[in-house]
Amino acid sequence: DNFNKLSSLIRKEKVTPEELAEIRDKVKFFCYDMIPVESVNFLFEFRNQLVKSLVPNNNVIKHVATTLVDNIETIDEIKKESIDLGFEGLIIRINGPYEHKRTKNLIKYKRLEDAEFEVVSIKEGKGNWSGMAKSVEVRLPNGATCDSGMRGDQEFARQILKEAEYWTGKLVTVEFDGYTPDGALRFPVVTKWHDGKLEKRSVK
Repeated sequence: DNFNKLSSLIRKEKVTPEELAEIRDKVKFFCYDMIPVESVNFLFEFRNQLVKSLVPNNNVIKHVATTLVDNIETIDEIKKESIDLGFEGLIIRINGPYEHKRTKNLIKYKRLEDAEFEVVSIKEGKGNWSGMAKSVEVRLPNGATCDSGMRGDQEFARQILKEAEYWTGKLVTVEFDGYTPDGALRFPVVTKWHDGKLEKRSVK
């Protein structure tokens, strides 16, 4: 829920013992593939067996669960289970060789779309949310604006409101369920905040 805090932990080079303990608790490395030096032509099924036999699976490094499927109904069931566990969705993979490039053999299968939008303003909440950011006004590709909810706890919302001027004009990733007939985002939620280094990240 607190993407900023997680990003900060991941980027740290010098850490205190307390921060190291927090990193070990919150940061996980999920391993879903590997490139065998013997041959890049090994199919994924074989590479997946190598991951299970050679890569540790513990509280920091996790093997990504992989299931062989042959119909869309099974894929939908697994996607629901994945989302219930807190993941974004699935990667559907063809059992082919490893490709050192963006490949059509991998397909994201998520519950929602996501895209980056410019922040126009941060809006304060009312009542119990007074003193905290409650929504984010973003600019759409057609120039219009749209209010979006935001993911995070109240401590994070309080921090964002204090930094409202800093975030105005920067980019956020918004998750949404398509567009409404008038071009607005349907059920939008800000999930990531980008501090000007977006061009250095692997994003759509």
